[in-house]
Amino acid sequence: MTKKKNKIEQGKCPKCGQEDLDYGETRVEDQSLGYLCKCRSCGFEGTEWYYLEFVGFNDKEGDEITGEE
Repeated sequence: MTKKKNKIEQGKCPKCGQEDLDYGETRVEDQSLGYLCKCRSCGFEGTEWYYLEFVGFNDKEGDEITGEE
């Protein structure tokens, strides 16, 4: 017996492939951010992970700080 493998994609359940994820709390571990999620279609529960990358700063008004004057 072989297991069916789904293509792993952002926003899709890794078990059934449906775009029916309900997202909950976030988790931060080292340089990663995870969203707890549950699939409304098949009941899969897990965490969808992303890598964090430094891209810059904004001040409290939302203006970008570039380091250039």
